[in-house]
Amino acid sequence: MNFTNAFGVDVLLFVYDIDDARYFNVMRDPSLHLSVLANDEMLVPNGQTVTLQDTRDASWLVGVKRAAGFGRFEPFIAALTGQVYDATSRLELTAAGTIVWLNAPTIDVPTPRLTEKELNQPLPPARGHVVGVGRANITDMSARDPASQLAMQGWADSAQASRAIDVDEQGRELPLQARAFIVGDPASGTRAVFVVVDIWSCSIAIKQEVVRLLIADDVGIGKTIEAALIVRELLDRGEISRLTVLCPPASRARIFASSIFSAAPSSSS
Repeated sequence: MNFTNAFGVDVLLFVYDIDDARYFNVMRDPSLHLSVLANDEMLVPNGQTVTLQDTRDASWLVGVKRAAGFGRFEPFIAALTGQVYDATSRLELTAAGTIVWLNAPTIDVPTPRLTEKELNQPLPPARGHVVGVGRANITDMSARDPASQLAMQGWADSAQASRAIDVDEQGRELPLQARAFIVGDPASGTRAVFVVVDIWSCSIAIKQEVVRLLIADDVGIGKTIEAALIVRELLDRGEISRLTVLCPPASRARIFASSIFSAAPSSSS
């Protein structure tokens, strides 16, 4: 394993063999690093690359601290994350203090993204229906609206905001996706798309004698839709006759919620 230090100062590299039983203790509580010795501890001068030589077919966890000051008693620059590396890994500690896996294995998308033209091609002749499986983006477009990225109460840094779309180290968006099925009818040329969403909370709620449920997902994940499914079921059972939607008057959530719940009979929003 090669490790390059581009952080700007000398650092200490700590390597733990995941086959070592002590590894799990350090992973659970990084502060135990002071009492549980790493399998390897190396000084990496700024701008230099070191190579970990090991004849075993081992997998490692790594952490980095500043070499100056209290050395191994310093807090981690790059803490233990659970990411496992092997003998072929080439790592670089960036100026921001992030470990980048330069030759990380890539996972090919099993099914290429279909274009609108491909989705509208005639269905192959078949008896009955044809079924396809893939993935669907389940992140609502409102998640890209800066107005929806509100500061989270209780966080130590008030500048941190909630957002539904994560980004990777290269700044690429990582929207949430879910399994989807496309059912086509060759006779009529029509298609229906079924997206698997999280209905666990719905099934739990409708089994409660008194429904008390807090859905605390991030922006654009589907909280309102889950609530609508619960309300729809309770209305159909006759267990409720109306509902109340509480949200800021100028928010998009109010418009969205009203558009969903207004279709339910004997309901108000």
